[in-house]
Amino acid sequence: MTIKPDKILDHFAKDYQYQTYLAKKICYKKADDLLQEAYIKLHKRFTEKNKCYEHYNITADRMYIYLIMSNLNTDIYRTTKPHEEINQNIIEEEDNVIEEKQMLEKKIQKVNDILNTLDHWYDKELFKLYWHSGKSLRKISEETHISLSSIFTTIKFVKNYIKENYEDEEEN
Repeated sequence: MTIKPDKILDHFAKDYQYQTYLAKKICYKKADDLLQEAYIKLHKRFTEKNKCYEHYNITADRMYIYLIMSNLNTDIYRTTKPHEEINQNIIEEEDNVIEEKQMLEKKIQKVNDILNTLDHWYDKELFKLYWHSGKSLRKISEETHISLSSIFTTIKFVKNYIKENYEDEEEN
């Protein structure tokens, strides 16, 4: 159903109760102002360009008005919210994240070192393909034309090999 630009506000105002509910979800304190700004934006968008609105269903209308209100709220927040000082807790959390990342990188390097001690290149390369691609065994089997059972056995062997050698290095 096509709605002409001069009837756009009448169409959207039919669902005013739900739109008020959405506005309160987005910005409780200024919900009415936000909804009115959304109506103004709607009116300008369709009357200035003399565009018609294609109405599909009430869900699409609700989503459309929600997106307009959400974007308006974000714009208002960006322009009016003063920048807050950096909290010391945030700095400490970032430091912890950096430390965790460094520890994870060390563990990955240790696994790579263990992987390089494998005798058979097939085991190394197949496990690297599995590890780095993130694909399932079945997908790797389809793409490489290697039997699923061979891939499964190799991956299982390499995982056990890494676990055993990783634990041995931890003990040393």
